[in-house]
Amino acid sequence: MPILLLIICILIHSNSNAEAATYGPTTASEDLWHIAKKLSPPSTSVSIYQVILALQKLNPNAFKLPCNINSLKVGVSLELPNVEEMQTITYYDAQEEYNRQNNEWKNRYDFPIECPILVIETTEILPNIEIKKNIEIKNDIVIKDKFQLNLLTITLVLMVLLIIIIFLWIQMNKKITKNFKNTNIL
Repeated sequence: MPILLLIICILIHSNSNAEAATYGPTTASEDLWHIAKKLSPPSTSVSIYQVILALQKLNPNAFKLPCNINSLKVGVSLELPNVEEMQTITYYDAQEEYNRQNNEWKNRYDFPIECPILVIETTEILPNIEIKKNIEIKNDIVIKDKFQLNLLTITLVLMVLLIIIIFLWIQMNKKITKNFKNTNIL
C-alpha cells in the first residue's frame, strides 16, 4: 500500500511540473526582435515590445548584460513567457523600455552599460552575506565583504604561525636547558 501511494504521488508531481515551452538554441543571425516576432501570440492584446521584455525578464542568463535586450547570447534556449507574463508591463511602458535599452546599446562605447543592482542586506541568516539582485533578475548570493574575509584568513594564519613559533621556542629552550645541565654535571 505505501508503494502504491508513493507511485501515485510521483505521477501527480511529474504531471504538475510540465516543462515550459522553449525556443532555441539561438543563432548569431537572430536578435530578440525577430525571435519575438516569431513567438508573438496571434491576438493583438500583446505587442512585440511586451514579448521582448517578457523574454528578457524570464531569461536573464541568456544575455551577456541581463539589463539589455541587445546582448542576447548565441546558442541559448529561451523559456517562453505566457500571455499573462507578457502583459505584466503595459504597451506604452514596454515600448519606452525597449527604446531606452536600444539607446543605451547605441551609446555603450561612450557610456558603458551598468546593470542596476538592488542590494538587500540581511544579518539574520549569515552575517557577512548579502542578496544581490539585478532588477527583474533571479537572486544570486554573493560575499558581501571580501576584504573582511581575507583579513580573517590572514589573522588565522598568523595565529597558527605564532603558535608554531612558541612551540619551537619551548622545544629549543628545553634542549638548551638539558644541554646546560649536562655540561655542568661534568
